[in-house]
Amino acid sequence: MEVALRKVTKIHRKLPQGGILIFLTGKQEIIWMVNRLRRALNPKRKGRARADTTICTGAADVSPAQHDATIDVRTDGQIPRDLDDDEFDGDLFRSEATDDYDDEVEDDDILIEDNVTNDASDPESDGMPSGALVLPLYSLLSADEQAKVFAPVPDGQRLIVISTNIAETSITIPGITYVVDTGRHKCRNFNAATGIASFDIMWISKAAADQRAGRAGRTGPGHCYRLYSSSMYSRHMDDFALPEVLTRPLEDVVLSMKAMNISNVAKFPFPTPPKKSQVDAAVKLLADIGCVELSNVEVDGGDGQVTRLGRAVAKLPLGVRYGKILLVAAQAGVLDYAIAMVATLSEQSPFLHNGQTNITDEKGVNDSDSDSSDEDNETCVQPVKRKKHHWTHKNGDVFAAMLALGAYTFAGRGAGGASEKAACKRFCEENALNSAVMERIQKMRIHLARLSKIRLSIAEGVAAKTGGIVSSMPPPNKLQERLLAQSIASGLLDNVAMLAPLGSIPGEHPFSLRSAYLSCSLSSKEPLCMDRNSVVYSRDSRRLPQWVCFDTLIRKTLKDGTSVAVMKNVTPIDASWLGSLAGGSRLLSIGDPLPSPVPVYDTEKDAVMCSVTTKFGDNGWEIPSIKAELFDALQAPGVKQSSHFLVDDSFRWFARFLFEGKVLPELAALEDMLNDNPTIITRRTPISKVALLVSALSGAGIDSAAALRKHWAEIDNKFLFKHLKSWVKAERVADAKTLWVETVKQHVKVWNSRVIKSGSS
Repeated sequence: MEVALRKVTKIHRKLPQGGILIFLTGKQEIIWMVNRLRRALNPKRKGRARADTTICTGAADVSPAQHDATIDVRTDGQIPRDLDDDEFDGDLFRSEATDDYDDEVEDDDILIEDNVTNDASDPESDGMPSGALVLPLYSLLSADEQAKVFAPVPDGQRLIVISTNIAETSITIPGITYVVDTGRHKCRNFNAATGIASFDIMWISKAAADQRAGRAGRTGPGHCYRLYSSSMYSRHMDDFALPEVLTRPLEDVVLSMKAMNISNVAKFPFPTPPKKSQVDAAVKLLADIGCVELSNVEVDGGDGQVTRLGRAVAKLPLGVRYGKILLVAAQAGVLDYAIAMVATLSEQSPFLHNGQTNITDEKGVNDSDSDSSDEDNETCVQPVKRKKHHWTHKNGDVFAAMLALGAYTFAGRGAGGASEKAACKRFCEENALNSAVMERIQKMRIHLARLSKIRLSIAEGVAAKTGGIVSSMPPPNKLQERLLAQSIASGLLDNVAMLAPLGSIPGEHPFSLRSAYLSCSLSSKEPLCMDRNSVVYSRDSRRLPQWVCFDTLIRKTLKDGTSVAVMKNVTPIDASWLGSLAGGSRLLSIGDPLPSPVPVYDTEKDAVMCSVTTKFGDNGWEIPSIKAELFDALQAPGVKQSSHFLVDDSFRWFARFLFEGKVLPELAALEDMLNDNPTIITRRTPISKVALLVSALSGAGIDSAAALRKHWAEIDNKFLFKHLKSWVKAERVADAKTLWVETVKQHVKVWNSRVIKSGSS
């Protein structure tokens, strides 16, 4: 940083007219450099700036070692835009002593590479600039702020642009004569084994270095000043950057290929084959959220078969997690709110927290303060002092961002044009929101609404019917909030974490283990921390939610050099949801049937249901029990035989419910005609007539109304009739016979009509 600062200062003071482009790694470095250059290269305001040093030095004028905050990024490959620059906190300003400058050279010996054959113009003929117009350029800047680098430069001023690699290939800035290349960039490194991503400052490739050099002299003669030696370039830099297929999660690619009936993705002839660990991690994630079935892998071969849910998700041009969230929300009738949530998840957090800074214009004022007098303005970057943002919600960060997006939309009133843009920008300034991020989130929301009309038109809501959004959508009610939280959890099943019980984490860690979480996946074995900017974070561990799901894990390096895994976009959840939400997921395991509560007959599922022990995650965490079909629960491999249930208990309970009129409503009157209470069927007391009845049902394999109708219609319409006499009072035999025969006839007719209907269709 200091080397780049000295080089830019020397170029400005000694070389002729021409713009300067400096490549740095991220937003924080750019702010620091803009602040220093504006003070150093505009001496006319130096005295006034020094007189008001409390404003000028602020949070932006600090040493590199003081910049260490939390990274806030999207890392799972589901971002709808390129990560040209990553304005994330963390270990942004590493000590110069720790940088890997193996061949670092002195400032005067820095390699100068000409981009053209002609030399630069003579300084005496062109004259020297009297001042500098220092402008930042990174993706989080609004479009208006980014456009300033293309505007005409005032007479006597030199344009100095401090940029991330957004200016490397995407754009050409007119008038750039000098390029200062630090040789570093911030890139995303994703660990497929752990699912944790980190953004690290690394050396660029030779191809990127050549691209940066090509930015000089695009419209005339130019020079590139590389702040690294020729030996570093030739011996240590890679020829090209790694292909994206090797550096990102592949679940969306794998799902799309499986939807095209490619059963073995690992053996597909990619132009650049990804690592097997990447494909395995993608298949595991898809199995965790129910998009791929792995139960028949050994029989069918390959790496899993796509499920019905997976095919539906593959039709949406979104990340697999977000696609499932939209599908579940559409089924629950809360699609409009889910669209807003997915739009906020597609970008980084829009909230500005204490200590964050905004870039001001060359006069040192924000757009909203443009009417201030010059006497009150400064030439440096001014930190915007704000209170903690008030966008909070008990259901977590995604809900808080959704509320902010709803208020942002209402502020614009859908007016369109400059008036809506101005109103939204003013709203962001007044409510600690990043206007550039909010603008991108709103565009994504509009895009998702249009997509919903095409792909989810049968769902309820404005988006599915009209393809648009409303500017006055009310906040969700309690029921809708619960449905939305369940929708989020359904897409983040493999990112569920539980507050670690005391004593469950061995060893020493750089944070309090009282607030540590454990991941449900064994791929991440280390304790997880909650982002301190999360709306549900609390220093008091007793106030932390017991169960949460998170969007991403980010590796953060602390000041002492240790690293921690930080959860981003946290949503508190209820553990009782997991059993129903994780149906079909590899993470859910069903155990033994429970004696309490007693089994019941579910008319919708047409099955005898019982409660079963339920475990979730690779660690086998016990969660509240769910309902399962009693027959399946008793036949499942590994189920222990107990005194509470017998192998034929599904038929026993079906017989009881049949005589109680709960299976066929027409038989409800039969209970008054019986000589014994049907409850004796499920007792352990051996009774002959009970044994004969249960034996008949188990022999025919009948424990549902549909199976009974089919047997009556296709095999024996007198089935169970001979057993009925021993159960009926002597004086009511005739009534029972009439009721039974009429019931059988009616249900045979129902079965035959369904068979005819299904055959004709």
